[in-house]
Amino acid sequence: MNSSDFLKATQGLVERLGDRAKVYIGAGLVGVAVLAMLLFSLFRPAQIVTTESVRNLIFSGVENASEFVAATTDGYATVKVEEVAKKLGIPIGKTSLIYEGVGHGCKPGLT
Repeated sequence: MNSSDFLKATQGLVERLGDRAKVYIGAGLVGVAVLAMLLFSLFRPAQIVTTESVRNLIFSGVENASEFVAATTDGYATVKVEEVAKKLGIPIGKTSLIYEGVGHGCKPGLT
């Protein structure tokens, strides 16, 4: 069976179908296409969006600054990192990490 015979057979089948059957077949084909797209997108890896923000960054002033005494400084920082995983544009998971760091520095003077 060559392509022209197949085309003629298909045209004959379409002519025998009623208008209502053509609508059902068209709707079915659209439904199958939408279902295939949804299934394809489910097997793709989730999109991950990462947000980082430094919330606090505080350094205290230098205390006791002289040649003969130790100078000290204190620091404090808060960093927040969030990751949101999305599938089909819908959030499916969220990971949050809050890191707080405190530091104390001392520089000896000339004694």
